Amino acid sequence: MTVQGTWDDSITVPWEKAIIKLGDVIGKDNTAVVRGEVVPDKKDKKITFQSFTAVIKIYDMKNAQNNRRANDEIAAYGKLEKLQGMFIPRLYAAGTVWNMLKVLVLEDCGQGANEVSMTTNHCDKVRAAVGPLHMENVVHGDIELDNFAILGERVRLIDLERCKPGNRNEIQREKNDVQYMLKGLGD
Repeated sequence: MTVQGTWDDSITVPWEKAIIKLGDVIGKDNTAVVRGEVVPDKKDKKITFQSFTAVIKIYDMKNAQNNRRANDEIAAYGKLEKLQGMFIPRLYAAGTVWNMLKVLVLEDCGQGANEVSMTTNHCDKVRAAVGPLHMENVVHGDIELDNFAILGERVRLIDLERCKPGNRNEIQREKNDVQYMLKGLGD
């Protein structure tokens, strides 16, 4: 995989010598979203990184819209680098495979939120996850409950392919969308 960027200093993976094992499909739309594992290639005894679970998003580059969305998502992670690991997943690597697939290797942030899984504390953390994007004058562009991942009490905003710069009105509209989405949840 040709790596375009790695923004997590705690994980130093020689990607050319890593194997990505794909597991269960956890989402699909215009992309394949798979929970998997990044493991060292056992053929190379010099590799020292530990295996870790990740979410792998795979975009088909033959579709121009998918390619644009993948590039937009990679750009959003770059712009929001300082929010990674706190409010949005860490982007471990992004690149192309066989000149036909765009692949993002992301932090596994748990399961997509739903009406049953939400507590009052989770609702507060949903608001807290969106706020820092707005402080960067960015809107997510696709506020839906399943675009938040929950792991224990942690909540992260996921699926950043529709992120874009936002003006004051767009940011306020998205804040209203969050409030409307959370109405009646976590009671």
